[in-house]
Amino acid sequence: MVSKLSIVIPAYNEERTIHLILDKVRDVVLVGGITKDIVIVNDGSTDGTVAAVESYMAANPAMGIRFIQQPHNMGKSAAIHRGIKEALGSI
Repeated sequence: MVSKLSIVIPAYNEERTIHLILDKVRDVVLVGGITKDIVIVNDGSTDGTVAAVESYMAANPAMGIRFIQQPHNMGKSAAIHRGIKEALGSI
C-alpha cells in the first residue's frame, strides 16, 4: 500500500519567500513509493502571496498543490488546523 504524506504550509504575506519553501518541498525525494499531498493555506495575506502561489502552481502543475483561502487572517494555528482538515494523506 502506497502512503501519502500531507505537507501543510500556512502562508501569510509570503510573496517574496513562498517559492523557496516550495522548491525545497518539490526537491525532496520520498522513499518507498510515498507520495506528497501539498496543501497551502493562505491566511488572509495582504501582499502578492496569492499571485505568487498561483504562478508557482502554474509553473509546477505536476506537484498537485492545493491552495486553500481563509476568509481573513485568522492566525497561524487556524491556518494549520484548516490545512489538517483538508489533508488527504495518511501521514
